[in-house]
Amino acid sequence: MGLMCISLSTFFKHQREKLFPGIYLHWKKYQEGLITKMKSHSDLMIAGDGRHDSMGHSAKYCAYTVFCCTVPFIIHFTMVQRNEVGSSPAMEYHGFVRCMEYLLGTGLLIKTFVSDRHSGIAKHMREKLTTIKHYFDIWHLKKSMLSE
Repeated sequence: MGLMCISLSTFFKHQREKLFPGIYLHWKKYQEGLITKMKSHSDLMIAGDGRHDSMGHSAKYCAYTVFCCTVPFIIHFTMVQRNEVGSSPAMEYHGFVRCMEYLLGTGLLIKTFVSDRHSGIAKHMREKLTTIKHYFDIWHLKKSMLSE
């Protein structure tokens, strides 16, 4: 048919050098707008949770996502790799810490944080982020009551 197509290596080169940087720059600009919008609120409520690439204690990656309940948008996320933090169970905690450090570093006044029943996150909130009210989400509370 005489059709031209690019090679696989050219595709990955364009993806790496053009597509991914373009998506990243768009996300950063969009996120700056969200944060500016949220700074006008004095009682921000956010929720966070980690999602692993596989169930159990053998996950290699964890995506920790923070959702703003006040202005209903995902406002930040981070990816954590197991070899960065030592173990699969530690990935969610480190994702949480990175997200909170970033969000608090932008000057947001976070009043409330909702999370699952992760013991490391609960301890961090209790000891280091004492000015922020911490709640467990209702789904995880219900799940823990049914398993007891």
